[in-house]
Amino acid sequence: MNRRWAVLFTIFLTAVLLRVGGNIAREKLFFHKPFLLSGNEYFKDFGCDSMWYDGTAKALLKGKGISSISLNWYNEKNLGDEYVWIDHKRIDDTYYAHKAISPFYPIFLALCYYLWRASTLAYFIPHVIIGSLTCVFIYLLAEEVFNDTRIALTSALAVAFYPDLVFWTYQVRTETLFIFFLSLGFWFLIRGNARQNTIFVLTSAVVFGLACLTRETLIPFIPLLFLWQVFSGGKPAKERVKTGLSLMLIILAVLAPWCGRNLLVFGKFTPFGDEVYAFLFHEGPDKVQEANYLCRSNKFLISRIFAFIANDPKAYALAFLERFITFWSPYTALMKGLAKLYKGLTWLILFPLGFFGMAFLRKNWSRAGLLVIFIFYYSLLHAASFVDSGLVYRYPIQPFICIFAAYGFCTIYEKVKR
Repeated sequence: MNRRWAVLFTIFLTAVLLRVGGNIAREKLFFHKPFLLSGNEYFKDFGCDSMWYDGTAKALLKGKGISSISLNWYNEKNLGDEYVWIDHKRIDDTYYAHKAISPFYPIFLALCYYLWRASTLAYFIPHVIIGSLTCVFIYLLAEEVFNDTRIALTSALAVAFYPDLVFWTYQVRTETLFIFFLSLGFWFLIRGNARQNTIFVLTSAVVFGLACLTRETLIPFIPLLFLWQVFSGGKPAKERVKTGLSLMLIILAVLAPWCGRNLLVFGKFTPFGDEVYAFLFHEGPDKVQEANYLCRSNKFLISRIFAFIANDPKAYALAFLERFITFWSPYTALMKGLAKLYKGLTWLILFPLGFFGMAFLRKNWSRAGLLVIFIFYYSLLHAASFVDSGLVYRYPIQPFICIFAAYGFCTIYEKVKR
């Protein structure tokens, strides 16, 4: 084994040990709960999102198709009130079809359940492997962007030790898989452009398509990928446009089966699930009725967004600013003491260095600029729509903040060393 492979294996193993040991310690020592759960105890403490993924995965295993859920589950959740914004269609006496959530993570979870049955280990082991591989690809991505193994190693270790990303592998949520796809997709794309390797660029399109099917917040970013591909330099302009169009078409092809399914079931050819409406119209003056009207109407989504903003632009602007500040905050007031402690300390170490690293990119902009654009796209998207009190929706950009924090740290270190 050469030195490079030894480094990558060490990163992977370190991340695995932290994710296994950290979550066992957290559940047993701090929450005083058993770590391994199965049967009725397994899903008893699930949050809302986790219940949707779990219920949809189990319906898939029952042969009810992608994105279906049991009638009993719907009745328990009282969908006539709180979940009025969700499209659902009865497919038999016991199951409904829905598009409340993106489809790929429930498919992934169903595969985990099929192999190991519904239990903590069924999803936790795959999450640990995927989360640890993310650290490896962050190393490769940072190395490709900055051509510096010190920055790459520092980035990977920062992601490996990042408490949010360590603890979240224990949750039945999309973020671990989504972040993996993002890291892999950006590595393929940036490496493909740097090496003028069209196969790598087009492979990134497949990965980004799967990421869109995992978390639909990436879908509006796809046109920016096309523009980046066209203006990123390297090949002649005609070839860049051709590659950019191919990238877009592949992503759309990956999304097409989901869009077609929504057309057949609900009469809407769309890649967006109902979750997008919950985000966009979460803080309406009368959120249930407002969201219900906007979701059920036949207006184009963009026109609905503008109509919603125009209803009270001043209030919307203030809410936008408040959400933007919250999105970049160390923690929120609703977090518990332990979460405030580790989130605040992590923020103090990484975020100022990350901002510094992004501000002083200079010659590295041609490769790292796409990551900067994604970071601010994601923050503006959530400022415009919804920011959760746990700041979970910030998790997908945190590995990329780590890359720029590593670059900032190494830059400062070199200047001090001189």
